[in-house]
Amino acid sequence: MSTELSVELLFGREVRDSHDHVLGRITDICAGDDDGEFVVRHYLVSPARGTYRVLLASIVYEVLRLFRLPLGRPGYIVPWSEMDLSDPLRPRVRLPKSELLGRR
Repeated sequence: MSTELSVELLFGREVRDSHDHVLGRITDICAGDDDGEFVVRHYLVSPARGTYRVLLASIVYEVLRLFRLPLGRPGYIVPWSEMDLSDPLRPRVRLPKSELLGRR
């Protein structure tokens, strides 16, 4: 089943887990080519608060990555299959926070 959604609706949105705990905000969406179709692989959710801080965190992250410096940015990797986007304005993860892989 294929679903299309404008990614600009998701960036900076607050994400909650299956126990209704706030995980953070969507800061990155990682996608790739799958037999000629562009598909989402996972979402990166950062504890940064507010749109300004999400934008600033993303810029700093990219600068560190560019110069191959230690990233150390906290947050969670959420597989696409575990993100519930039935309401794109209120994304939810189908798992509890304890079961998500932390970013290093």
